[in-house]
Amino acid sequence: KSMNENKKLYHLQLMTLVPLLY
Repeated sequence: KSMNENKKLYHLQLMTLVPLLY
């Protein structure tokens, strides 16, 4: 897989984790 795809996945996970933390 390309690095860009990995970054996208990482960003998606962050977006779902942030609301849970706050």
